[in-house]
Amino acid sequence: MTQVRPVAASPRAERLEALSWMDRWVDPTLLFLAATSVPILIIQTGTPTAGDEDLIIASAWVIWAAFTLNLVVRLALNPDRRAELRRSAPDLILVIGQPLWTIGDRKAGAGIAFIRLLVALIRMLRRGRLLRRTGQKLRTEPMRILAFVVPFVWLTSAALLYRFELDDETVTSYWDALWWSAVTMATVGYGDIFPVSLEGRVVAIATMIVGIGMFSVITAKLAEVLFVQRNTANRRELLVQDHTLIVGWSPKVFTLIEELVLANASEESALVVVLGTEDSFVMQDMIEAEVQSLRHATTRVVTRTGDPRSLPDLARCHPESARSVIVVTDDESDAAVVRALLALQAVAPDADTPVIAELDDPATAEAIRRGLGPRFTLIDPTTFLARTAAQACQSPGIAAAYDTLLQFAGAEIYVLEVPDVVGRTFAEAQWCFPDVCLIGVHRDGTARLNPPGDLVIDTGDRLVLLAEDDSAVHVDLDAVAAAPPPPVPSPAPSTRPRSVLVLGWSRIGPLVVTELTAYLPPGSRITVAYDPELAGAAGPVPPGTGDIAVVTRAAHGHAYSSLLDELGTDTVDQAMVLCYRQGISPDEADARALTTTLHLRSHLRATGRDATILTELLDERDAALAEAATAGDFILSDRLVSLLLAQLSETPMLATVFDDLLDPAGSELYAKHATRYVGADQPTTFAALVAAAQARGEIAVGFRHGDRGQTTINPPKAMPVTLGPGDQVLVFAADAT
Repeated sequence: MTQVRPVAASPRAERLEALSWMDRWVDPTLLFLAATSVPILIIQTGTPTAGDEDLIIASAWVIWAAFTLNLVVRLALNPDRRAELRRSAPDLILVIGQPLWTIGDRKAGAGIAFIRLLVALIRMLRRGRLLRRTGQKLRTEPMRILAFVVPFVWLTSAALLYRFELDDETVTSYWDALWWSAVTMATVGYGDIFPVSLEGRVVAIATMIVGIGMFSVITAKLAEVLFVQRNTANRRELLVQDHTLIVGWSPKVFTLIEELVLANASEESALVVVLGTEDSFVMQDMIEAEVQSLRHATTRVVTRTGDPRSLPDLARCHPESARSVIVVTDDESDAAVVRALLALQAVAPDADTPVIAELDDPATAEAIRRGLGPRFTLIDPTTFLARTAAQACQSPGIAAAYDTLLQFAGAEIYVLEVPDVVGRTFAEAQWCFPDVCLIGVHRDGTARLNPPGDLVIDTGDRLVLLAEDDSAVHVDLDAVAAAPPPPVPSPAPSTRPRSVLVLGWSRIGPLVVTELTAYLPPGSRITVAYDPELAGAAGPVPPGTGDIAVVTRAAHGHAYSSLLDELGTDTVDQAMVLCYRQGISPDEADARALTTTLHLRSHLRATGRDATILTELLDERDAALAEAATAGDFILSDRLVSLLLAQLSETPMLATVFDDLLDPAGSELYAKHATRYVGADQPTTFAALVAAAQARGEIAVGFRHGDRGQTTINPPKAMPVTLGPGDQVLVFAADAT
């Protein structure tokens, strides 16, 4: 194969290129120097001082030296020196003429320099270059024109003022006039020098007008340059790898980054890249304001402006080399997420980077899984929130427990292989971990929480564990023999029909009612009261089943008093307040939900009913403000979804764990009365609670002090515990009995 080598430029071509460069840059500079002869000539025609005379002579020789050097260089570079001499004949005459003119007592002045300016202008006018180039540069490069105009106006206005004001003794030298011209053009006007003659004031007015216009153009150009640089930085390519890429922009991003900061706390340096449609600097400022932990974290956040559906914008963030990709959206429609997923597949078709996204439509999610492959982990936020809310409605503290389980701070869920317990039963393996809680087994791509105690751990099985960190998972095989004997299980209380009150409506409402019908005992009743005008397209209330009755009532505005009296809140066992999302802002929606919660709480207290109240909120700050006043539990919709996305971005396998956890057919998390497991106010250990729960076919993972609302998850088994009659034990169980 013949190698093509670049052809070196000939010396002639190099010289011509140098001449072309001089035409572009040196000629305008010489024209400006020649133009300075105008203010010098103005000074010279007056009565200049000795210092001004020296300035005139020095300026004339500087101009002569610049033109002489230009002529010599051009003659040296131009291969056709005769043509160059013909072109520069006037310059040659003036270059030779000035030294000859100064022989004797005559001194160099502005006259010859002014003639040189006329020659240059005539030459440019004949070639049509003056007006054409000036107009073109004013449109494309206005700063080059201003670089000529501003100094020329400065020098000329100073010369005119000096010429008109010298007789009035307000200006004593050209240097004073230069100072006055500078502050006048800048519109500063110190007032130490000012014109008194009519001519001087006319010059001052013209100088101010020109100065205002010129500085306005300069300011506008600088703003344009900064804007262009800002947009360029917004879309600059990143040279990164092993980063977490968040595609899209929504309030969920703040919680995601906050959790990723905790997850990366043990790393020396971690990077999160956010690609959103907002301005990158705006996103960066909002993230730094909302995520306070970034200030002292090892995680760095970089934002880029772009369209998640755009292949070039995605490619600049290198999803193929990312640790994981999280797709978020502020739109309840699945269309934006689907487009972003297809764009990710197109940008990195062969990458194995896990992609986590939320899709409401199960059919769409299944199509994406089949079409794009197993690396795409998709969650259904509506179903997830509905199931979580239905479970949290059963007993107080479950909402806070789920929030804790989904965070990276404190106890979190790990899926690990532990070869040391292979061959043991699940019941025996529970005692092999003194500092963590074994809650399930992951086998053949499916997680099973609270499996039968006689299930044998096989080779290849992964254990589902609650731990502070994977480094805290220690195995102690001798602890099996030291396990406390299980107590005699007390008889399960008889189940009675329950009454659940649902106030408000949202997109999770239909699924919440459906999920509740799966948990409630036969004969129970669900009453749904909501404002149809605010419910929007959230969906109709599902009808009841043969065993569960579902009743709907209209409730307009905040006026629930008469309705609550009519419903008879003295029979309510659980209550749920859902947050409207249609037609009102998130702040107003939270305010309505909190007002309703306060209203409901006052009615329950008046009737002496101690019912569980679960309130759906959008902003976690509202829950922090109202928690003490309402004395209820709060499920933070967007926060829980964000926490789940963050967990799956680190461990996609957890998707199967949460599928089983939130499935009514499996085991769920319940907060049951402590007296079922231990005597009231009886000192014991958490190991005894684990044994008592194991005897019931349950897994104890923590406890809750009802009077303080304090929840402890995954304590060491040797931890001393004393629980009162109002406290609960957190267990994974098949039902609430």
